[in-house]
Amino acid sequence: MPTSYQFLPWVRRGLSVALDNLDNLGALPAHATAQVGVKLAGAFAGEVLPPVPMQLYGPGDVVAIDTSLVVRTDPRRGATNFEPNYLAIVDFVPPDFPWMLTPARASAVDRLLPWLVLIVLEVA
Repeated sequence: MPTSYQFLPWVRRGLSVALDNLDNLGALPAHATAQVGVKLAGAFAGEVLPPVPMQLYGPGDVVAIDTSLVVRTDPRRGATNFEPNYLAIVDFVPPDFPWMLTPARASAVDRLLPWLVLIVLEVA
């Protein structure tokens, strides 16, 4: 039986699954917030502290991208014979990197805007 894979960039992991904002495919806040609660153990076992809003890092907090996250680019640096009808690409590990810091969760129709985009300009 053949195996098929699907890439779902709106599937979140970590604390981003608890984000309050819904991506309406419009303007988003600079930072995401999530309600974080604490359940105590030990002598205070069973006590639950009320949830506290926690502000997460956002796209504006990024000052550089680690080049080890880039696994492939096309065209390669210095290429002079790249076909003009081909698209430029950058592949990252993890593949959801362009969506990782989007300060929202996916919309009801499973759409999530990336916080990072590739813009290609012609050298004049």
